Amino acid sequence: MFAGSFSPNLDNLPYYVDFPLNAFGDLITDRWLRWKEHDPAVLAEALTPLTAPAIYFDCGTNDGFVLHPFNVSFDAHLSMLGIDHEWRSYMGDHGSLLSQRFPISLNFIDDSMHDLSVATDSVPGRTRLLQAYPNPFNPQTTIAFDLPERDSVTLRVFDMSGRLVKNLIGAEEYIPGYHEVVWNGRDDTGRQAASGTYFYRLEAGSFQETNRMILIK
Repeated sequence: MFAGSFSPNLDNLPYYVDFPLNAFGDLITDRWLRWKEHDPAVLAEALTPLTAPAIYFDCGTNDGFVLHPFNVSFDAHLSMLGIDHEWRSYMGDHGSLLSQRFPISLNFIDDSMHDLSVATDSVPGRTRLLQAYPNPFNPQTTIAFDLPERDSVTLRVFDMSGRLVKNLIGAEEYIPGYHEVVWNGRDDTGRQAASGTYFYRLEAGSFQETNRMILIK
């Protein structure tokens, strides 16, 4: 995949790419330099907190291409450069949890592009309840939401039967902007909740929305 993007060569059968290593595992310098030109960590060096684009990436802890440690390092590198980004690690391999991961990434793109006010004054254009991440989770997950204006917010967790499990926010006033709340998987009595499906419900003014998350032990 990387070779096809970084060093294509339609004359080099059967893969039509130039790999940066020879048959003995030695680096081919000119090809490797071409790869480094496109390396995200190298490209990040030319960015500043004001010029950086919206950046989102995720990776499974058991990725079959051994990409997880590189993603962890890239996250640390961006943080060192002071570049805002969103990085999520999940339990699984390269293709796990696609039905959960795609909505999260699409929400990120939508949040980055749907309203110019987000770029100009950091105030969201509308109230939004985002997907919890990670999801499934163990031992904790983060629930995020956007508010376009100051409002009274309630955020609660329910089990499959509709029983209230955890009152995360109880009719508290929040300022406009992006907010995150962490649920540690415990109920209002402090006891660890059982594995299973839970629903988190956000109420802010006339806005109401419910999403699903899964606790795995």
